[in-house]
Amino acid sequence: MAIYVDNCPRCASQNITFDVHGANHFGNYKEFPKPEVPAYEFFCVCRECHKTTIFLGISIDKHQELHRISWGVAMFGLKDVAKILRPISPADLSVGEPPDFLPQEINDAYEEGAKCLAIGCNNAAGTMFRLCLDYATKGLVPDGDGGPACCGQLKLATALEFFQYRFSDSFGGNPPLYSCGLSAL
Repeated sequence: MAIYVDNCPRCASQNITFDVHGANHFGNYKEFPKPEVPAYEFFCVCRECHKTTIFLGISIDKHQELHRISWGVAMFGLKDVAKILRPISPADLSVGEPPDFLPQEINDAYEEGAKCLAIGCNNAAGTMFRLCLDYATKGLVPDGDGGPACCGQLKLATALEFFQYRFSDSFGGNPPLYSCGLSAL
């Protein structure tokens, strides 16, 4: 039987042997700057806890069909025929692909946000998608007075200014809104 040695994500054993029971070809895998290659899910059983783990991997030889191998009688290590990328986790569920031709930093933030969204971490996903917007618009915001340091306060002051003239306090006065040094708009 083919074997694979790695850390078990289920029992946290370090450098434990897995028995490889099968491979499933599910499509292609694309690393950002590289071309697509056939992708596989490898069904493995930990020899320590006897629980299964599915590892995501790609074939070293893209012309070899790893899903056709009889893994029960194979006498080699999985690393001899495949490059293992990581164990499959809930973050792999229904993850949207980033748009094509993104800069690397936006691509990474988008993928992280999509993974957070897939496992229900909505606040983290929102933060990562906001980071995408920040990366995309950082060259559009001027530096200096009224630049990035005061941008959030400027938006708040604009919204509050609208409401300030619609609603005043009981004495007819308007409360001060501009702690960042802005004058009335």
